[in-house]
Amino acid sequence: MTYQSSSPFTRKSDSLHYTCTKLTFRITGLKPHNLDRLKITLKVSTEDKTDIFLIDSLNLYNSRSRESFIVSCQKNLKIKPSTTAAEFAELIKILEKERIAVRERGTQGTIPPM
Repeated sequence: MTYQSSSPFTRKSDSLHYTCTKLTFRITGLKPHNLDRLKITLKVSTEDKTDIFLIDSLNLYNSRSRESFIVSCQKNLKIKPSTTAAEFAELIKILEKERIAVRERGTQGTIPPM
């Protein structure tokens, strides 16, 4: 089931999908509680090579986790670290807004883990 909301995400029954300039993200596990962390399962690919991707569970508020994932994107997806860091910053901003919206709607909007 795919549906759109007022958010920048494309929603599917088990995940959120978001496309930036260079990267496409699939997000699962977003929870409306524990606001001190932004722990999700993230699948990242480029629009032109969707068969090559990275997937990991990480806390986007943890700089070591982000840096490690950014290095993996550079190595495996051939994306510049500055590009990935900028797109992660954009993703964090919209995930924070989405989490607040999920919290206001109640738990029925929670995205289940993979």
